[in-house]
Amino acid sequence: MSQEFNFKACKISLNRAQMFIFENLTLELSAGEVLLIEGANGSGKTSLLKILAGLMTATSGVIYWQGKIIEEGVENYRDNFHYIGHHLGIKTDLTVEENLTLFAKLAGKKYHPACLTVMHLNHKQHCLARFLSAGEKRKIALAKLIMIPKRLWILDEPLTALDHATQTLFITLLRQHIHQGGMAILSSHQKISLLDLPCSTIKLSPC
Repeated sequence: MSQEFNFKACKISLNRAQMFIFENLTLELSAGEVLLIEGANGSGKTSLLKILAGLMTATSGVIYWQGKIIEEGVENYRDNFHYIGHHLGIKTDLTVEENLTLFAKLAGKKYHPACLTVMHLNHKQHCLARFLSAGEKRKIALAKLIMIPKRLWILDEPLTALDHATQTLFITLLRQHIHQGGMAILSSHQKISLLDLPCSTIKLSPC
């Protein structure tokens, strides 16, 4: 297989109850590129992203990372991507700072308070996560992208629950990531303006 693409998913299909959610999808992504997966609720966006992140098994298809099937080097693959889905992994009995410290520890990294500043969470750092809004919890999850740099971002509906200012901040962070040679796979049911970035789009339709 050619190694031109850092990430490639070939002929991915998902069948449930004898119906295809999607069939024979092929996705390719190189350094400095974005792949946007669009579609209405129920079109299979979340399932596709979980498959790409190795969290769900496809009915058929193969995923490659740097020219190798991910099952042959799964630890190397996992070390190189962030997955943020609808379930953010936030511990509600921990503070904002404690959650970020835990994220860093699990990744074998040191906690960097600067991510609080970037995400405008300084005033919430000692607040228990249970008292935060949905948007603030998502900001904690997105802070991982800054604190623990990884080459590939796989993000399911990253703009959900964010106010306009934080959506703009996220797009700025995404641009920086891509301009530095990173890659991103994003899902959205709403339009994301990425006109200045190398971006391809796949549109899924509900069954």
